[in-house]
Amino acid sequence: MLSLTLRQLEYALAVHRAGGLTAAAQSLHVSQPALSVAVAQLESLLQRPLFLRRAGGRLTPTAFGRGWLDLADAQLTALTRLTDPNAAAEDIRLAVFEDLAPSCLAPILTYAAKLAPHLKITPQVMDFESLSDAVRKGKTDLALTWDLGLQSDMARQSLARIAPHAVLPPDHPLAQNTSLTLTQLASEPLILTDQGLSLGHMRGLFAQAGLTPQIRHRTASLD
Repeated sequence: MLSLTLRQLEYALAVHRAGGLTAAAQSLHVSQPALSVAVAQLESLLQRPLFLRRAGGRLTPTAFGRGWLDLADAQLTALTRLTDPNAAAEDIRLAVFEDLAPSCLAPILTYAAKLAPHLKITPQVMDFESLSDAVRKGKTDLALTWDLGLQSDMARQSLARIAPHAVLPPDHPLAQNTSLTLTQLASEPLILTDQGLSLGHMRGLFAQAGLTPQIRHRTASLD
């Protein structure tokens, strides 16, 4: 089994980028003989030459060396990210409740790209239950949702307080009202989202007022 070290990867890649031992040794702040020995030991370990020795001290990758060095570069970059908290923090998983995503997700991504272009945000659109589960199990870093179904020990920041809205056809008798009460809506046939937490929340609001909503239909989302 091969036993490579990060130092060997760094040395080989430095030689590749510099095109020779002398310049690579200077960039690494090591002696040229020490670097030459290290590269020779690495090639012996791999049992394949990484470089062709040219006149004037130039080193160019062999066919095997090109593929190996590309792989080594990718692996070294990945390992560096593992030990760099700033690099790891640049990749953020953002879970968004599915009914908020159509109106909120695009503006969030656009604003984030302008404010912090180095960030890579991976959006995840979820229902209430899946979102809460993802936060609890560490499958997402941040979540944008209503304050429903989240465990009490989850850190949260309130961004806005939005009252429930009723969407009515223009010719509905209540459409001209600037505000409505639950009593006015209780006798109306309602269409609610078929999300367990959302449905329970709406029923709870009516129950607190001593009312029972007339749920005519349920839909998967507000769209």
